Amino acid sequence: MQASRDVPPDYMNYVVATTDGRVLSGLLAGETATTIALRLPDGVAQSVAREDVERLQSTGKSLMPEGFEARLDSGQLADLLAFLAQPAGQLVREAPAAAAGDPASQQKGR
Repeated sequence: MQASRDVPPDYMNYVVATTDGRVLSGLLAGETATTIALRLPDGVAQSVAREDVERLQSTGKSLMPEGFEARLDSGQLADLLAFLAQPAGQLVREAPAAAAGDPASQQKGR
């Protein structure tokens, strides 16, 4: 498996160099006429005003490290591929309701 082969644009890594010398790297989360938004590797969204962008460039690579799949067994790899094949809107699920035995949920009911 080659992580960077046939990477969909939603999972392509981008680098933004700003006029004040910052360099940000992440997924292109959105664009407007005035801003560029990146989703950084730690999940934080970072917006940059277009007037502050010196350079925006795709690396042509996935954020998934090369060789990552070697650490997964066949079941984990199948789960990962199924997850990545989901449409972006279906990736976020609601958290399950607190378990009946969860002390934190029992305190809320008081």
